[in-house]
Amino acid sequence: AVHTVLGLTAAAAGQMDLAERLFGAAVEARPDLALAHVAWGRTLLAVYRWDDALAQADQALAVAPKLAAALLIQGDAYAGLDQHAKAEAAYRAALAARPADGVCQIALARFYRRTDNALGAQRYLQEAWSADHTQSAALEELVDSYVENNKLEIARKCLEEAERADAPEDVLRRLRTEIHYATAPLQSAHLAELRRQLEAHPDDFVTGL
Repeated sequence: AVHTVLGLTAAAAGQMDLAERLFGAAVEARPDLALAHVAWGRTLLAVYRWDDALAQADQALAVAPKLAAALLIQGDAYAGLDQHAKAEAAYRAALAARPADGVCQIALARFYRRTDNALGAQRYLQEAWSADHTQSAALEELVDSYVENNKLEIARKCLEEAERADAPEDVLRRLRTEIHYATAPLQSAHLAELRRQLEAHPDDFVTGL
């Protein structure tokens, strides 16, 4: 476990060679420790080494066949390789292993958004948000998907639901702004409002993006 933590720390510092040596030491010391393979696989995904990440996911699944974290790595790696059928199967397997897990629901929804399956994305984002109103990422992506697909009335209903659920104020502010400018996005008035908000809330990196 210590080597795994040190590996994650090294990876975060951009020292990939050291990180891989540490992860290797972790799995050598504990071949049955699936989470070491998961940590290694996640690190490899971050640098787009899809095949190597898949290898780590496979090793984790050899130890724990229904480990959702490893199945999600499979999904991300297959998606990175444009093997969409295998990616979808992996994401669905992760969700089957943890049916009420918001992380798994959002991962599948994001895959569907990337592959232009708006209805699939909206279904799983809605499920994640409805099950857990602290899942602000699901809420924002759900509204964004509705706006993208010109379903503004449904987007407004989501906003109303979020207001009743006392969603965080920064989330509500961003949703109100997106919906208000949905018919003329990123035009001068919208950009001016985003600049004003960023000046008022400099720590809001989402608005900054």
